[in-house]
Amino acid sequence: SRQRLRMDELNRWSTWLKLPMNFTPAFFPIDCSLVSKMVLAAGNENQNAGALSDAVLTAVWNEEKNVSDEDTIVAIANACGLDGQALITVAQTDALSDQFQSVTDEAHNADVFGSPTYVYNGEIFWGQDRMDFLDRALSS
Repeated sequence: SRQRLRMDELNRWSTWLKLPMNFTPAFFPIDCSLVSKMVLAAGNENQNAGALSDAVLTAVWNEEKNVSDEDTIVAIANACGLDGQALITVAQTDALSDQFQSVTDEAHNADVFGSPTYVYNGEIFWGQDRMDFLDRALSS
């Protein structure tokens, strides 16, 4: 029942937002640590990490792309106007791996378990469907 409801809700959001979604992507779940490190590296370098993150999610949930494949994620980054090869090189450094582990530990300590998650004044807002609640919290 819970899985059926989850699929119903995803379908409602997909329809409402006019965003196509594949509910059973071919490459999910996968190890997304390298592409996550690329997003972190882009943010560190004041590049458009948000665009890269959105493109990666679209690649998984809409385009049936394997975002654990290096060539694929380099191409995704390049399509966002970023230097995918440079980002992957930085993502594979020990310093970035240490930062990634630190950020992951910080998220776990804050009870963050998925994306997108926002923590505001100690309150957790998880998922696109909670954005209205976050907006209200920010406005109060």
